[in-house]
Amino acid sequence: KNRVDEKIQSISKFKGTLAESATNLLVCFQFRDEIGKELRRLSSYSWNKSRQDTRDSKCRAMDQEINQLFTKFNASASFIEPKIMAMDEATIQKFFEAEPGLKPYTFYLKDLLRRKKHTLSEGEEKVIAEAGRMSLAPSSIYNVLVNSDFVNTEVTISTGETIKLNRTSFWRNRGLADKKDRELVYRAFYKELNKHRNTFGALANAKVNMDLFNTQARGYSDCLEMILGPNNIPVAILHNLISNANKNLDKFHRYLSIRKRLLGVDTLNYTDLSV
Repeated sequence: KNRVDEKIQSISKFKGTLAESATNLLVCFQFRDEIGKELRRLSSYSWNKSRQDTRDSKCRAMDQEINQLFTKFNASASFIEPKIMAMDEATIQKFFEAEPGLKPYTFYLKDLLRRKKHTLSEGEEKVIAEAGRMSLAPSSIYNVLVNSDFVNTEVTISTGETIKLNRTSFWRNRGLADKKDRELVYRAFYKELNKHRNTFGALANAKVNMDLFNTQARGYSDCLEMILGPNNIPVAILHNLISNANKNLDKFHRYLSIRKRLLGVDTLNYTDLSV
């Protein structure tokens, strides 16, 4: 972690040098990729450790430290893309022709130029990168709430077995063969979740506000375009997908009718969809 932190601090040495030569650009890309690779390894370890037991504050703190390191990395490297976009495209083309090592970055560059309209100045990009740590808060709080602070309710099913319900055991037992057992499991679990509905609402509001911030800051027309745009997915594709799904709801309704008949129930409830 400390070694990666030192590398992050030294990435600023490339400031003002990217447009000087193809070699400088390549070395910067490779150095940034090296840091990113090491960060992802650290993140994978800290994330999995923190999920082994979400009540372990030491592991949660470690995961939060790595997330903060990611934010620091994004902020420190935020000068790179604005600088490349400020370069003349002819110069960039010459760099790629002169340095074969840049070839693996061809798609990245094309995608970068595609996103030029929504890429801000160096200072603005740094502010957004720093704000990135706030965007992680809703998800982090949600995971702690449902995994650590969730009160494990106990239910006794028809076999006489007592089940201690938490997030994991719910998913394991929601498909019990006995209809009454399924309903018992569902009601007990969601009754406990419902106690936190105001917290869930506040977390959802925080996520929406963060999306609105990114949408407005980067000049997108709406949140949907902001979410899909970076992956080059036209909004029309999603609308077409939804339209086709609506046009074919009769197939889904037929599937539900078949399930109802096979289960031998008069009314198909939500609890019957997981058996």
